[in-house]
Amino acid sequence: MIRSFAFSRVLRHGFTLIEVVVALVIVLVLAAVALPSVDGYLQQKRVDATVTQLTTIATALTQFRTSITNTNAGRLSELSSPIIANNDAYDTGTDDSCGGTFTPSQATNWTTTGPFVNFFIDRDAGMVTPVGLARDSLTRVTGGGTWLVVNFINSVALEDAILMDQTADASTGAAAGNIRWNLPAVDGVVSMFARIAISNHC
Repeated sequence: MIRSFAFSRVLRHGFTLIEVVVALVIVLVLAAVALPSVDGYLQQKRVDATVTQLTTIATALTQFRTSITNTNAGRLSELSSPIIANNDAYDTGTDDSCGGTFTPSQATNWTTTGPFVNFFIDRDAGMVTPVGLARDSLTRVTGGGTWLVVNFINSVALEDAILMDQTADASTGAAAGNIRWNLPAVDGVVSMFARIAISNHC
């Protein structure tokens, strides 16, 4: 005996409008929850990378001073490019942290022991960091100690400056500690200053 079976099929042609709208709402809710945490994570990574870069600069400045016979660099680019003897002109020369010239023996010492960082710092453009551009020139500051200041002029988002302060300085504020910035912010951007302690030599 042969039995025959009848099969009935319901064919579906894609998703209904309600299904699409529900899926879209779910995706938007997930994105709204995830995006702030992703943005915060990326901001913290930028700040951490900049703190690491400034730590590298601090170490390089100490190595420079030791190698160049108790003389501090006057520019960031002197950490990656050879110093020039007997010429402190901005366009053609190099200078120590007091604005004086380097001697021929100091220039020879740089050639023997430099460079002091493994990345290039451009004399004109300055040093690129994840949070902003630092000018090539270093500012010498005294009073309760001696520091060389890395100058981020009008190039750091206020939120990044505050997070730099929290990360590197335990939240001392805009006018204290080693990470400082000028207020008010202009279009959300500030000038930030990173102070690096040095030995009291030019």
